[in-house]
Order: sequence, then C-alpha cells, then structure tokens
Amino acid sequence: MGINEIIMYIMMFFMLIAAVDRVLSQFGGSARFLGKFGKSIEGSGGQFEEGFMAMGALGLAMVGMTALAPVLAHVLGAGYYPGIRNAGRKPIHVRRYAAGL
Repeated sequence: MGINEIIMYIMMFFMLIAAVDRVLSQFGGSARFLGKFGKSIEGSGGQFEEGFMAMGALGLAMVGMTALAPVLAHVLGAGYYPGIRNAGRKPIHVRRYAAGL
C-alpha cells in the first residue's frame, strides 16, 4: 500500500464522518453521536455539503476547458507555427525549450 492509498483512506474516513454528521443533523443533531470524536467534528456536515455543491461548478469548468482545448489549439496554432517559422525556428525547438529539455 503506497502513500497515495493511505491518503485516500484518510480522506474517505473524514468524508464518511462528515456525511454521517450531515445525515444526523437532518434528524435533530449529531452532537450525541459525534461528540465522542470531539467538538471540532460537529458541524462538518455543512462543510461537506458546501464542498459537494461546489463540485458542479468545478466540473463544468473542467469539462469546458477539456472541450475547448482542441479549438484553441487549432485557432492559436494557425498563427503560432507560421510566426515561429518566420522567426527562423522550427516548432519542435520551441516545444523542447518550453518543456525545459
């Protein structure tokens, strides 16, 4: 088990606590159940819901950029590569320079 899996399990544990807090807060509070973990855990369900609601906007931005990338490559490439060639460089040299090779 690598460090990535350990981090994922820790994150899943705290997400489970927040989800339980959110569900129990619908039925009159979770202080009795989550009070055993400490007072700082109580109320984490609200933060869980806030983060869950933010995923829609974040996902929309990610999908939008993924869909827009080929269009940007086509539009910008039409002026970029001729400009580089006119400067006396080959596009492969520019890619290597940008990649730090």
